[in-house]
Amino acid sequence: ISRIKFYFGSWFKALIAAGILEDGTRKNSRGIQCLAKDGDICYSLGEKTIDDLLYSLKIKHTKECHYPESNYRSDFLVNDIHIEYFGLVGNEEYDKKIKKKIKLCKKHGLKLLPIYPKDLLSYNKLKERITVALSG
Repeated sequence: ISRIKFYFGSWFKALIAAGILEDGTRKNSRGIQCLAKDGDICYSLGEKTIDDLLYSLKIKHTKECHYPESNYRSDFLVNDIHIEYFGLVGNEEYDKKIKKKIKLCKKHGLKLLPIYPKDLLSYNKLKERITVALSG
């Protein structure tokens, strides 16, 4: 495992390099795991869209950062803003998780930029939403 991490960064990236995964993706219970343009592992195509946009805008970001006092992680952290792609909104269990994350942000005074599937319908609107949120 340590050699795989050393050479490839993750098991998923090793599978892609070996040509084992069709189209460089792997389906999971929440979406399609894939690589963003900057090499980040994304757990859905929506996450990949956001990651690729951040990369194209040259916005440094970190993936999967823990919220305080919990095992929950945000999809992205840019400066002090947590960006969450709530791609399964409408699913009862997932909606509970969304509420917990929002509550954690309020409790700890964290900035949160929620992004929903409807926000991905227009690349230009998504770009504007992200740039305005990150500049203010």
